[in-house]
Amino acid sequence: MSRVRAVIVDDEPLICGELKTLLEAQEWAWVVGVYHDGARALAFLEEEGADLVFLDIQMPEMGGLELAARLAALPRPPRVVFVTAYAQHALEAFKVQAMDYLLKPFDAADLLRIRDRMAGAGRAPAEAPRFPRTILVEGASGLDVVPVDRIRMIVAREREVFLETLDGRSRPTRTRLTEYEARLDPAFFLRCHRNYIVNVDQVQNLTPWFNHAYLIHLKPLRDGVVAEIPVGRMYLPRLKSVFGL
Repeated sequence: MSRVRAVIVDDEPLICGELKTLLEAQEWAWVVGVYHDGARALAFLEEEGADLVFLDIQMPEMGGLELAARLAALPRPPRVVFVTAYAQHALEAFKVQAMDYLLKPFDAADLLRIRDRMAGAGRAPAEAPRFPRTILVEGASGLDVVPVDRIRMIVAREREVFLETLDGRSRPTRTRLTEYEARLDPAFFLRCHRNYIVNVDQVQNLTPWFNHAYLIHLKPLRDGVVAEIPVGRMYLPRLKSVFGL
């Protein structure tokens, strides 16, 4: 099982810290976000997505059951595990399609059970994944066909997403980065930052950056400009896997 991207949503910071520590110690999940209210968690998950959400039921304003219902309506809904001190909420939790239910206080064995359920969730007969060879983007007079091997990088700037091709052209697109991340072959396209996906074949070198991270330098275009792309801390494991660091 590949490492799971997890988000923790609980209005108790101590619970969040304990859960994050246990998950990181087990190394089957990496925590990409910790939130203490449902609204901020929803905004992140709508934009970035996740594989698994640990969710408290009782929170001020937007409670866990409401947030779970909102998440279930997303194009790629995450698995939800409720974490609560009140066993009487179990039936309500499963009505909103929760994968599991942890009763506080939880321990490492509880999380290993979640790991095993994630490993088997949605398992289907093995089939080679099919990734598109071309994608469509809006052009001046219709939809332009762009071969994926001509994509240099995909960038999010000021709530807009731009697709840059090897000729240096930058095209606006209505597709979100999370959707491109899901559609493009991860063997050739690397999500390295919340605002960047890069074509691995266009990486010229990596240089160390602060906080044990890296800067990606892309091969120069015809104008000689070398793009410097930061690597977000939460994307470091994927970068290290791709380049064998």
